[in-house]
Amino acid sequence: MKRFKKGPGSDFLIGLLLTLLMLVAFYFEWTPLEVLENQLYDLELSLQGKSSPSPVVIVAIDDDSIANIGRWPWPRAHIANMIRLMKDYEAKVIGVNIIYSESDISQGLQEVRDLIRKIDEEPGLRKGAGPIYEALKESEQRLDNDAILLASIQESNNVVLPLFFVLGKAQAAGTDDEMPDYLKTNSVGPTEGVKVAIAQMIIPPIPDLAMSAAGLGHVNVIADADGTIRSEPLLIGYENRYFPSFALQLTLKYLNRDVKDVHLSNGLRLADQYIPTYDTNKMLVKFSTDLEYYSFFDVIGYNVHPEVFKKKIVIIALTATGLGTMQVTPLGPNVPACVTIANVIGNILNNEHVVRPGWALYLELGIILLFGIFISLVIPRLKAGVSAIATITLLIVWFGTGMALFMLGGLWIKVLSASLLLLFGYTIVVSKRYLFTEKSKEHIEADSIETNKML
Repeated sequence: MKRFKKGPGSDFLIGLLLTLLMLVAFYFEWTPLEVLENQLYDLELSLQGKSSPSPVVIVAIDDDSIANIGRWPWPRAHIANMIRLMKDYEAKVIGVNIIYSESDISQGLQEVRDLIRKIDEEPGLRKGAGPIYEALKESEQRLDNDAILLASIQESNNVVLPLFFVLGKAQAAGTDDEMPDYLKTNSVGPTEGVKVAIAQMIIPPIPDLAMSAAGLGHVNVIADADGTIRSEPLLIGYENRYFPSFALQLTLKYLNRDVKDVHLSNGLRLADQYIPTYDTNKMLVKFSTDLEYYSFFDVIGYNVHPEVFKKKIVIIALTATGLGTMQVTPLGPNVPACVTIANVIGNILNNEHVVRPGWALYLELGIILLFGIFISLVIPRLKAGVSAIATITLLIVWFGTGMALFMLGGLWIKVLSASLLLLFGYTIVVSKRYLFTEKSKEHIEADSIETNKML
């Protein structure tokens, strides 16, 4: 009877096929694989110690503030009052994380201005409307919330405002002459060889506010494949200019520096500080919940001591339910955007970074190839027990190396892809060997029975 034979090259072909599939999935960042890698990253991040304290204080427009002060949107005079209070409290930098992209013209203000204009157009009315005219002018000043907010920004001279980009394929770029000065002064020209995310449209604050602000920074975020925010795009390209993020701009002002002090070379450099980046100049964020956080209502009601804000970076931000921008981060879902901003600032100032080193990709690809060779050529030549011990040892060494690099040096390497290849490869090759052995036993038994019958 014909015996069952094992193909000599079958194990090699299995190992080769698995290795090629994993290399393609890893290199092209196959979504299910990236999600698993990112979840492991979140676990490693949660095992790290707490971050160092940073000079960031969040003044939150929270549910309590909305309940006590009134429905949102508030008159801009409320924000102006907080800016003035922070100036009195000697805050070093004030970040207002609210985009005022349109003028605030109320119906009442428009009616008052119409009356003033009619009086101005009729000299006879002007003579007889002295007290009324003055009262109308005073009402105009009280109702003009844009002017009130503008005055507070000009008086403080340390307010950073946000802008927003619509990311996507850039349209035909304009010239520097077409870009307003307040945008040019808050951006830098491109650097050859530096990759950044590109925008096709910008939503800045209204010009009067933008021109008076100490700085402008974008509040865009770029989520990973699973919708989680793990990094900060420090720069975004628009119209042949690079614009810093809101967090980076706040940091620069705190350090008494300008966006022109940012040097792009294998990351970002601010004088003696280095910010490691990867991909499109994104910075991995080391998240912490250890933040100073106060309700807007408590602060404006003088229930928080002024020393809390002295020489600090104060971020005024929406966190109320249904109003503020909520993000999914390694901390969990529904995390206010200001938490990410505060962590980015703290990471930079404390020089506490998670780094995706430039050599990581080469190491990861090399380990995938090494494990592929192990599956194809080594496991088939080892006894079952020895191959199991060797596989477990390799897994422990590889995982341990990745964890040690992350925990001790803040270096992130992707260990899961190679590990999955090793596990799947070992399981398939050993299972094939087991099935072959059982099949051989069945044939031997069948041959033995047939021989006995013949005898």
